[in-house]
Amino acid sequence: MTGIKDFNLSHNKMLPKTNSMKYLLIFVLLCLSILCIAQPDNIKRILEKANSGKELTEAEQTALDKWADSMEKQFGNDDKLSPEIPGSKAGSESMCPKAQTTKPKLVPLTREGYIALAKSLMSNYGPRVGKGFPELKRILESAKKPTDGSDMGALFMMEGAGSATIYSTAWSAAYNPDDLLTANNLGVALKDMGEYTKALQVLMYADKLKPNIALVMTNLGWVYREMGDPVSAQAMFERAAVLAPEMPSPQLGLGLLYGCKGNHA
Repeated sequence: MTGIKDFNLSHNKMLPKTNSMKYLLIFVLLCLSILCIAQPDNIKRILEKANSGKELTEAEQTALDKWADSMEKQFGNDDKLSPEIPGSKAGSESMCPKAQTTKPKLVPLTREGYIALAKSLMSNYGPRVGKGFPELKRILESAKKPTDGSDMGALFMMEGAGSATIYSTAWSAAYNPDDLLTANNLGVALKDMGEYTKALQVLMYADKLKPNIALVMTNLGWVYREMGDPVSAQAMFERAAVLAPEMPSPQLGLGLLYGCKGNHA
């Protein structure tokens, strides 16, 4: 199975190597410099101390762990992403997706259309975050950079929190519609939530922002494949393989496509 890290990127290169949502949330607060929302006040002081590089006392670490546990519970019931590649698991029913009978009618997104879509996604997915939504809104309202939401979304994506991923990333898309990584990550999140048509629109918009980026081409390939359009998927994977021959994801995609054709060479 190919990891989610192959398909999305963060503007913050110091992503934590952990599967625990509570520590991802702590990391978000530290790296995005939005400590003002931390509650209660003692947690704010502890986070500020940790952010300065000072070692925490045992009591401070215990308090931080308890607060992190409470934060984790707020986002624990979010809609789950499905980042696994179809066919990556033996016996998968979607080993070879059924060919689509009709292709979706896609309207290319203008800059204004992209912003409107982002705001619509925020309206649709925000309430689905669950009881952690008010806290998520407060965090984003305190963000200092328009890409903070996208970076936060990348962390939520690692945890599989679908609605939080889309809401956070769409927030950045609405405020910074010219950012390639945000558009790419939003497209990936939409794909993982089964919103294939919107995923195509967003990834095509990303390609328009900066054409011929292998990561975007690869993600377009995965969307086409999951939609049952192997011809378009192959074209995207082949383009990505030429642009970035060292990148494993396009080769994986091509291998799965050839396997569905009966070519296992």
